[in-house]
Amino acid sequence: MSAPTQLGACSWSFRPAGPEALADALLEAGLERLQLGLKPLATAPWRPGWSPRRTQRALRRAGLQVLSGMVGTLGQDLSSPERFAATGGLVSDEHWPRHQVLMRRWARLGERWELPLVSLHVGCAAPDDASARERLVERVALVAREFARHGARLALETGQESPDELLALLREVGEGVGLNLDPANFLLHASGDPLQATRQLAPRALQVHLKDADPPDTPGTWGRERAFGSGAVPWAECLTLIRELAPAVPLMIEREFGEQRVADVRLAAQRAHALLNASSSVADHA
Repeated sequence: MSAPTQLGACSWSFRPAGPEALADALLEAGLERLQLGLKPLATAPWRPGWSPRRTQRALRRAGLQVLSGMVGTLGQDLSSPERFAATGGLVSDEHWPRHQVLMRRWARLGERWELPLVSLHVGCAAPDDASARERLVERVALVAREFARHGARLALETGQESPDELLALLREVGEGVGLNLDPANFLLHASGDPLQATRQLAPRALQVHLKDADPPDTPGTWGRERAFGSGAVPWAECLTLIRELAPAVPLMIEREFGEQRVADVRLAAQRAHALLNASSSVADHA
């Protein structure tokens, strides 16, 4: 079994000032593929320099390939996991009308870019609130249908809820929706064991995020995000499972903190290649 070749990085990992800076940073990190954050491109007047045409031109000139998109939601409070659970994703009734408009806009933009996949933090409803759960399922299904109309599958970000809860949500939403598997998020949210989560969720993965994390020191607080290979995620074992259960999915390096983003992504790419090559060698001799 050969190692997956679709290794790239998330555009927001670099905090680029514009699409040309994004292209330069990705090439400096030694990568040619990316997941593109669509939020700067969705609303005119665009964030300075981020018009869809200019972005597409800059990335094409650099020979870069956009494998997927990422969309965000409004009103997220990241001060604590509890506040994020109450405000993140599609849970908020206040922001749902605007979210419907944005999702349609992002879906059309994804079609323009011929994106086969878009990922999203959809949030999670309290398990004991049946009506909130029903609304969330309906909203996720509606968003998935909108993206499907424009040629893209929807991948739900993992880690906010337990693997069992996430699989239950997928069953309720129905066919056509998969996961953006992020093992480190299970440490950041203290919602599960990364290796066990990978074992359960990899068969439904459409993409994987490569970052690392340490668990929280205090219950109810965030864990600490770390550069890939520098935290507590057992990435060698996780990648072995991913190669077995989801061998064709893109692997996207993500870095959300730190002041040396390009260096961190470049080192992550080197570490990922080493782990994948080691896993391939073991598989070939098994």
